[in-house]
Amino acid sequence: MTHHHSGETASTAARLGAVSFAYRDRPVLTGIDLTVPSVGVTALLGVNGSGKTTVLNLLATVTQPAAGTVEVLGRDAASTTALRTIRSSLGYLPQEASWTGSLNVAEFVEYFAWLRRLPRRTRQGAVKRALERTDTTRMAGRRLSTLSGGERQRAMLASAIVHEPALLILDEPTVGLDPEQRHHFRRVLAEFAESRCVLLSTHLLEDVADVASTVLVLHAGRIAFDGSPAELGERSWDDVGGSRAIEQGFLRTINEGISGQC
Repeated sequence: MTHHHSGETASTAARLGAVSFAYRDRPVLTGIDLTVPSVGVTALLGVNGSGKTTVLNLLATVTQPAAGTVEVLGRDAASTTALRTIRSSLGYLPQEASWTGSLNVAEFVEYFAWLRRLPRRTRQGAVKRALERTDTTRMAGRRLSTLSGGERQRAMLASAIVHEPALLILDEPTVGLDPEQRHHFRRVLAEFAESRCVLLSTHLLEDVADVASTVLVLHAGRIAFDGSPAELGERSWDDVGGSRAIEQGFLRTINEGISGQC
């Protein structure tokens, strides 16, 4: 990897610095610091209501913080001029993204390519690549309304990566998928993350064990753990491995709360 003179920015896809956020006067995040590496899958874990979606919305530049700094792809998200550049290199798949319209899969992905201002001459090729990458080519002519949950989620993913984003943000992307669909979806994500950043929130621990290179645990408005899945698994109390160890490490982390910042 080539290092810029500010190696910090080169190796970081996104960062929150002392960020606070409240929803209807209820504090959700309190002075949170968080760093997302520029390559690989980073999993954001936390119990329901811990603020995972808020963190993703801040990094996707959908919402602004009450205090603190949001940096995405080396740029300050508070700057209006930087926002366009950030958003052109960002893919975002919100939780339970749905589409009711009569478009087929290829038209749907092409519509997102157009939204992302891909030039007409490169649009078809970009759509073809996104369909191939998400294994949705064979259903390109089918309407979204006829797809299964797993197929629809992969079509949504194709629309989020059609412009080759450097940072892909996914909120609970494997919810509602059966084990085989989840396995397939994770494989697609792992391949995509070989040369770029994927940040996903999940409460399914096998997602973490299977694809994540970094785990962030969000608890009480702060980051309670930042490390590898193996390091989180080392916090388990039984001699177990895989997602069981990660689950125990996660439970121990949130039960201990924050004893000193990690």
